[in-house]
Amino acid sequence: MPIIRKQGAGRHREGDMVTQGDIILLDHDTKVGHEQGERCPALVVSNESFNKTSSLAIVCPIVQASQGNSHYVKLDKRTKTTGVILADRAKILDVVAHNYEFIERLPHEILFEVTDIVGSFVHFEKK
Repeated sequence: MPIIRKQGAGRHREGDMVTQGDIILLDHDTKVGHEQGERCPALVVSNESFNKTSSLAIVCPIVQASQGNSHYVKLDKRTKTTGVILADRAKILDVVAHNYEFIERLPHEILFEVTDIVGSFVHFEKK
């Protein structure tokens, strides 16, 4: 599991929703009930136009990986969170149901790289 230093961590202000570029912690399994399940970091890649309409957000998981591929984006010393962002594993999740917790903001350069990869998967290719 990626290493996360908890300094400065905490939920957004009450009523706030996640924003594009947030690194958040999510409960891995919402079926656990009230038990504290495994918490996994993720990057919010959806923009505010999407995020503000509900508690849904498009997120990419962050994991420790020794080998990567062209769809893995490595975090660097500018973030407290370590590991790689799996841009090819983007999914829509109800972040409120997964008890999200804000950790930190991702630098714009890394966010651009991730959203560029995610966007390339849905870009219309003329044949």
